[in-house]
Amino acid sequence: MHPARESPAEVPPRSRERPVVRPPLPSLAEIIARITSDKRKHPVYRVEDIVDRAVSEVRLPSLPVKGCIVRFALFVMLLIALAIGGLYLLVGGGMQSFVIDLGQSTGVMEGTPAQTVRGIEAFRRGDLQTAGRELSQAAVTYPRSALALLYLARMRTDAGDLSGAGEYLEAAVLREPANAVANRDLGLNYLFKARASDQAAGGEVASRNNLIEADRFLAAAALLNPSDRTSRGYRGCVLAALGAVDEAERLLSLAGDGPWQRCASVNR
Repeated sequence: MHPARESPAEVPPRSRERPVVRPPLPSLAEIIARITSDKRKHPVYRVEDIVDRAVSEVRLPSLPVKGCIVRFALFVMLLIALAIGGLYLLVGGGMQSFVIDLGQSTGVMEGTPAQTVRGIEAFRRGDLQTAGRELSQAAVTYPRSALALLYLARMRTDAGDLSGAGEYLEAAVLREPANAVANRDLGLNYLFKARASDQAAGGEVASRNNLIEADRFLAAAALLNPSDRTSRGYRGCVLAALGAVDEAERLLSLAGDGPWQRCASVNR
C-alpha cells in the first residue's frame, strides 16, 4: 500500500520575504567621480572672486628717499641739540640762556649773545685776558655775528698788530657785508697800514695799494651809514693822499672837525 499523501493544505507555506541584498561598496574610481561632481555643483570660491574690484586698494604712503634723509638729518640735529643742552645744564647754565644762545648762534634769534657781552664788558674795564677768551669763544660759537671779531680787531690794533687786526676785520666783513662799522674799521686798518708802509724804505707801492683798499671800504661804510662822519672824514684823508684833492676837500668839509683833519693836513 502506498502511504497517504499529504494534502496541499497541510504543507507549511513558504516565506514570502525577500532576502536582504546589500549594495556593493563603491570603488575608488566611483568615489573620485562623485567628489568631482560635487565640486561642479558647489564651486569653490577664491578670495579674488569675492573682492569688489570697484573699491580702490588702500596703500600706505611711501616716503621718498630724499624726505627720509631730511628727516634723519633733523633727528640727528635734535639729538645733538639735546646733548649740548644737557652739557650746558650740567655745568650750571639755565635752559632759557641755552635756548637764546642756540637761537642766536644759528641766526634764528636776533640780539647780542651773552658771551659776547661778557667779553665786551671785560674789554671796557681793562681785563684783556678775560675779554680775549670770551670774545674768541663767541666768535667761534656765533659764526653769523661780526661783533666779537670787531672787538678782537680793536684789541690787536691797540697792541700794534695791524696784520692780525686786519684778519679779524676781513672775517667780520665776510660775515656781515652790510655792517657799516666793519667796513669802516677795515678801511681804517688799510689806512694805518699805508702809513706804516710809506715810512718803510721802498714801501710806496704797498702804501698806495693799501690806500686804494682803504678808499674802497670807507666808501662802502659811508654808503651804508651816510651820517657817519668818521667814514667820510677819513676817506677825505685817503683821497688827499691819493692826489684827489678836490674830492678830498669836499668830504672833509662835509665831515667837519675831527682827527681826520690832521691827517689831511699832513698829506697836503
